[in-house]
Amino acid sequence: MLDVMYLKYGNEPIDTNPVFNPMISMYKATLDWKMKFFAVEAKPVGRAIIDNIHLCRHDGDCLKEDQRVVPMDFSKKIQVEPGGKILYMFDVLLEGIVKSYTLIVRRLEGSETTIRRMFIQGVTLWPDFHPNTFYYRALMEVEMEMVQMELHLADSGQTVFADADYPVPLNEHDNITELQNSHPGNTRSPPQRLRRRMREEAFGEFQYPNKYFDFPVPLESTRIVHFKVISADGGHYGYYQLETGRGKCPTSEPLFDIDVLKCVKFCNAGFYGDYEASRCKRCQESCVNCLSLPVCVQCAKPNRRFYYELDNVTQSCVAKERALWVQHPQHVIALAIGACSCLVFCCGLCAFCQLAGQDKKDKRNGGLGARAPGGRQERGGQQPYGGYAAVDNDDYEEDTYRGF
Repeated sequence: MLDVMYLKYGNEPIDTNPVFNPMISMYKATLDWKMKFFAVEAKPVGRAIIDNIHLCRHDGDCLKEDQRVVPMDFSKKIQVEPGGKILYMFDVLLEGIVKSYTLIVRRLEGSETTIRRMFIQGVTLWPDFHPNTFYYRALMEVEMEMVQMELHLADSGQTVFADADYPVPLNEHDNITELQNSHPGNTRSPPQRLRRRMREEAFGEFQYPNKYFDFPVPLESTRIVHFKVISADGGHYGYYQLETGRGKCPTSEPLFDIDVLKCVKFCNAGFYGDYEASRCKRCQESCVNCLSLPVCVQCAKPNRRFYYELDNVTQSCVAKERALWVQHPQHVIALAIGACSCLVFCCGLCAFCQLAGQDKKDKRNGGLGARAPGGRQERGGQQPYGGYAAVDNDDYEEDTYRGF
């Protein structure tokens, strides 16, 4: 039997139906309109070989034409005309045991405007989806704010546009609320890390990109979503419609809390109950507790820039700007430290300059005849009495007498 088998168009994968299984011998595949050919890649198990390859081009009917293909051309490109169908057969041989595999491959015409599948997250479609059924209805759970849709295209070259009408309030004669949801909370859109593997197991090799759309649906209202499908050749158009409805909260819990996505009796802090809209709505930005949007009973805590005071006349919070040193304490402290440092540096510089000036002045006044620290007259200085040097008795033997 085969170890692996897949179809490709250049480097693009082509899905097989079912997904490859060595025990399954019959497969079908559909080429997009832009795919002009396909190639088969297969690897037998162990020492098995592929032989007895047949190619039937005329509408997959081997009675009209049965072309033999040599094993060395097994993976060659096989041309398919738009709207055409080809049958491709081969055997896997191992020690006299033969297993046959058959591929039926067709190519789209490019004018298709239908889609393959439509899924609504957590919602059951009525009726069950069929490509040639173009109008559907679905009832959403009250906890669902958005209707999230996943569309599988019939041709990867198709283009889909979606828009929605304005929500319409439910009336007592609308029977959409009587629809049942057989799988609440179920979804065909798994998390990103799981989506690839789950789609590969369920649908194949990603030949068809999924399209995702979502629209909000208010409480106690219906909304119709319109889909426009443009064919791969760009010359044909198809249309689908989905009518979604959403009920209301029960009288025991009349308010919908968007934070917890459930109906509640009372709203959390920062929200007030709008009983006409049946939901909790947020208070003003500077208010943490209010009775309605304009009536606040508790202001927000002060921040670095503003503090808030409740105006008893207007019942609203008034924002007042705080002092600069409160808004930017780090900058003020850094500026004060810098100013003190500059002041200390300038004072030191002035003291140094004053001492240096005094030292120069002393040297200029005393010259070389200035007295030494011990009170002695320095030798070599100017003689005060006509050339007679004044000497100490202790130095008499060393000094000489100089006459006039």
